[in-house]
Amino acid sequence: ANVAARAAVGDMLKTRLGDPAETLKAVASDLAAASIDGSADERAHLVCLVDAMEREIARVADARPASTPDDLTKALADDDDDDDDASDDGGDSDADKDPAPPWPVAFFFRQNRGVCDAWLEALRADAAACAVKAGLFAAAAYHADQACADAARR
Repeated sequence: ANVAARAAVGDMLKTRLGDPAETLKAVASDLAAASIDGSADERAHLVCLVDAMEREIARVADARPASTPDDLTKALADDDDDDDDASDDGGDSDADKDPAPPWPVAFFFRQNRGVCDAWLEALRADAAACAVKAGLFAAAAYHADQACADAARR
């Protein structure tokens, strides 16, 4: 699920299912169908996919991009040259960190964060139902809690 979510987010939700709207709609409809009539494995996989997509969307929307638009590259490169000598992070390895998203991906998710959040709000009940029926009680509690928080914000 993590690999699928990272691939979908990295491609700005353009998957073999279609464009971003079609991809989100397909995941939501599969989740709704599985909450009514699906195997425990199917439900578990879908809940894990939704959880992974939620984490990945949030990570990419909040992360600093690895690349910048061409018109800003030179200005930022001049500023970064001064910081190279003073940056010693005490041996922290970049290999442990998630890779920074490219500029177009980060921009896409920053601009469409509200759409992604609305999509997540719409499927919380189905995600909680699938999680309960699959025996994923922590995920069920999380999605139920988030559904209550979403309702309180409205």
